Amino acid sequence: MRAFLLLLAFVATGCAGKDGTWPSLARRPIEGPRPSAAAVGTPVATAAVVTAPAAVPPPATGAGAAIGDVPAQLATIDRDAANLGTRIGEQRAATAEAAKSAKGTKADSEEWAKAQLELTRLERLGNQLGDLRGKLDGIAGKLAAAAGGGADVAAPLKATGAVIGRVDALQAEYDASYAAASAAATAAP
Repeated sequence: MRAFLLLLAFVATGCAGKDGTWPSLARRPIEGPRPSAAAVGTPVATAAVVTAPAAVPPPATGAGAAIGDVPAQLATIDRDAANLGTRIGEQRAATAEAAKSAKGTKADSEEWAKAQLELTRLERLGNQLGDLRGKLDGIAGKLAAAAGGGADVAAPLKATGAVIGRVDALQAEYDASYAAASAAATAAP
């Protein structure tokens, strides 16, 4: 501890100036905003002006670029949601069967562990469903930004809303089945 305090004192004295004063924490001129010549009121010679390189424009702006890939994304999400719906139904049945086998067993039994495993698998599918909903929110945000830029997004927004409705209905069904499966799988003997 003594060595640490000595080291700390040594380092702290290194921060002080030669005359024993500490450096100022006030803003230095270089750290402040840079006034432009027009703001100061001095004329600027065009030959002396150094301009920054032009910024690279964003790739393809406009309605087509903003919403062009939305139909393909929606089709993929809709297909993935339908597949998840099937897998959730199958996993719900497997979880219910495992919970039924575990009913009345102790928490350290093989049946109880199997019920917990099946419940975890069902939960993982629910997480994937949440990921799909997050992608849909991203698409809706992209469409809102495009609409703010003046693009006509009525058709893709309507299609996005329909897919969101289907995913939300599947999410509600999943939530109810997960709650029931969780209650059955974690029920005390």
